[in-house]
Amino acid sequence: MFTFVCNCSTNDLLYRVGSTFPSLAIACYDIHDNRAPFKQIPDDVTVELQAAKDLYFKVHGAKTRLSFDKMTLKIMDAMITSSELDKIRPSYRTTLIIASENVPFSVSFPCRVSPGYLEYAKLKPNIREDQLLPGFIFKELAFEVSQN
Repeated sequence: MFTFVCNCSTNDLLYRVGSTFPSLAIACYDIHDNRAPFKQIPDDVTVELQAAKDLYFKVHGAKTRLSFDKMTLKIMDAMITSSELDKIRPSYRTTLIIASENVPFSVSFPCRVSPGYLEYAKLKPNIREDQLLPGFIFKELAFEVSQN
């Protein structure tokens, strides 16, 4: 059996799109609930977020390292990206899944995802300063938001 190891409650896990999240730790337990060492470093660990049908997240850059005593598998430098920031509401609730096929395990736990910081905003339609008139009222104004 494999479990997520954390000094906090899983309700506190909040990740922001575009930021790397802190190291995660996975522990292995035997059938008697005693901590057991990993027999090998899984080289195919996947980290993904389970999202709603119309929302897409990508988790990339995850690196794994086995502790010196082989009791803890650490996942580091994982970053969440999404091209659908406008669909992510503050504190979007989802499930983070960490799995491997070579060392068969799967661990999942609830977490929250927040939209990333705004890096670029573009006004549509483009309006030049010389087109603005005193007292002019916009009927419709849209912003295109991107993290690129």
